[in-house]
Amino acid sequence: MTGFPAILEFTRFELKLRFRQPAVYLFSLLFAALSFGAMTTDAIQIGGGGGQTLINAPYVVAQMLAIMTMLGGMLLVTAFAAGAVVRDFDDGAYQLFYTKPIHRRDYLLGRFIGGLLTAMFVLSACSFGMMVGSLMPWLDAERLGPFSLATFVQPLLVFVFPTLFVLGSIFFAVATFTRRMLWAYVSVAGVLVLYVVSEGFVAVSYTHLRAHETGRNL
Repeated sequence: MTGFPAILEFTRFELKLRFRQPAVYLFSLLFAALSFGAMTTDAIQIGGGGGQTLINAPYVVAQMLAIMTMLGGMLLVTAFAAGAVVRDFDDGAYQLFYTKPIHRRDYLLGRFIGGLLTAMFVLSACSFGMMVGSLMPWLDAERLGPFSLATFVQPLLVFVFPTLFVLGSIFFAVATFTRRMLWAYVSVAGVLVLYVVSEGFVAVSYTHLRAHETGRNL
């Protein structure tokens, strides 16, 4: 069996394996709780709006999801996607797969897709937590906009899932070639440093631009 049926079978196997593990549900609950808290209380800050910004504004929701993806999503997709292939190398199971009439491409793609879908499931809990949080009765009605399901779904489709796919591909490739999770996590650290540096650069550039515009208008 090769091609799409083999990829589908490996994907199904990986998903069954992952969703039997309590860690998937514990991480989902943790991410949902953090997002719920960030939406309903000032004690937890994950980006979010300030001043007169609406609590459930699309920009605020998208910003929270972006931060959760870059800080937590990278580790999740590395653990679930890259961890799948490294696990087979550590257990010696890859030798069995490679000696069978199974194409290496099908085996690797199935493992990767299964891990990626698991990470997407966990990150989706963030959106669910924020959506439920925005409906809580104790929130200030003046800082709430009209409820829209698209506000919580669109960022997943536009940013979160594509970002997980790109980053997951990088970390999975590193883990596959090196056969070590250590180097995959080193790659995560490198991407995180680049993200923080780029965020700082954008913030400084924006500050200089605002100062220039203010000085020109005086």
